[in-house]
Amino acid sequence: MTFNRRDILQLGLASGAAIATTPLISACVPAPLVLDVAIIGAGISGMTAGYQLHQQGVKSFAVLEARDRVGGRTYNQTVNDQPIDAGATWIGPTQTKMYALCKELGLSVFPSYWRGAMSTLVDGIVARVPGTFGAPIADPRLLAKVEALAQTVPLHAPWQTPNARQLDAQTYAQFLAAAGMPAEELAVLNLVCLTTFGARADQISLLYVLFYIHSAGSYTVLETMLRGAQQDRIKGGTQAVSLAIHQRLGDAVLLHRSVTKIHNWNGVGLTEIETARGRVRARRVIMALSPSQAAQIEYSPRLPTGRQAILDGWPRGGSGMTMHFGYQTPFWRKQGLSGLAVELIDGASMLIADMSPEDGSCGILKTLGPVSNAKVRRRNATASLIKLFGAEAASPTQVTWQDWSTETYTRGCVSPMAPGFLSNLDTELAAPCGALHWAGTETSTIWMGYMDGAARAGSRAALEVTAALTKAGAPTPQRSRSSEISDSG
Repeated sequence: MTFNRRDILQLGLASGAAIATTPLISACVPAPLVLDVAIIGAGISGMTAGYQLHQQGVKSFAVLEARDRVGGRTYNQTVNDQPIDAGATWIGPTQTKMYALCKELGLSVFPSYWRGAMSTLVDGIVARVPGTFGAPIADPRLLAKVEALAQTVPLHAPWQTPNARQLDAQTYAQFLAAAGMPAEELAVLNLVCLTTFGARADQISLLYVLFYIHSAGSYTVLETMLRGAQQDRIKGGTQAVSLAIHQRLGDAVLLHRSVTKIHNWNGVGLTEIETARGRVRARRVIMALSPSQAAQIEYSPRLPTGRQAILDGWPRGGSGMTMHFGYQTPFWRKQGLSGLAVELIDGASMLIADMSPEDGSCGILKTLGPVSNAKVRRRNATASLIKLFGAEAASPTQVTWQDWSTETYTRGCVSPMAPGFLSNLDTELAAPCGALHWAGTETSTIWMGYMDGAARAGSRAALEVTAALTKAGAPTPQRSRSSEISDSG
């Protein structure tokens, strides 16, 4: 059997551990890596969990990541030599976990640019609108009704909402139409929902929308910039959070380790995890990935019925394509425009936002919309930018794109739930089962679906596993001195 030295160094280390110096015994099948805690997924949730374990002094843990990078649904690209966010982008003032994490990691934040008028492009007609985005319901009484209904949803168990099945049986659009929203306004809101919820209002459950709004605090906070979810940006890009944690955890983060099977998660003794580069055994496992991605893993024995229903039914959609157009200057600002814009066309919507650096030294526009052919999307987006901002938009210095639908290990960036799913669940999304502890932003009751929710879920899961290990009185496992890995090649 041939051993790759780099693989041995990576798989053989948990945080703070030393490398065994005894020569490998080639005649023996090497033993798997044995840990107190294995974390599956190196997005913000998994990295936060690892960081929390590190801070608590846990030595025997590892973060297993299928990709060749950390960050998950946060991913930095570069335009005009500036880092830009190809995935999750903004944070807002009630997302206190993310602000605290950035401060602790030495990362700074700065305000999104929103001064000036925003623009709309509907059926080829451009309009200027003072101010920024807000909750897309003009009637204050209807907005108050939606907000009040959202507050009735128990965040730990939305299916326990009064009249849960009735709320879940209808789409958000059906509810708004029955409440008297004018058809023209509803047609606009129907498409605008794509950028917030990942699907049109006529495709998503009313109960899901109410749950999502309550998790964010309010509909207004969810949709706005100033004092809302889009208020600030992280200097260096959102992936900088996971990259900074990676620096602190070092070789405890193992890349190219896609997990295929998990054995003995409910039994006595260690849980065994099969990865692309060998086996890992752990006393506790943090599942820091979306339910739809966790559904790709084989479990032995089968998961409880309630948990399997979450994994099987969780939405796989909600993916989109981001494009960034670089320019020498943010020329739209001279026109009194904020760079914020929404285009509604062909049953879809495209969000446009100013992603220029804090000092305005160059101009960058972000477009976020449905997945399409990259060349066609670039051509159409460029044409739209010219209509919105003028001829200068025709000559970008650089264009980048990220198609999240092609990411093997991202099965949906958000979770647009269709009617009939949420009210039929009976298991809390964050409830542990056996040795498995569930993280990922989808399990958070606060800011579910956002970076803040991911960080909260990772921190909560880390506290759960340390409490479980302390209760069990389990010592840190002794690691094999001959070899700590099983490698398939």
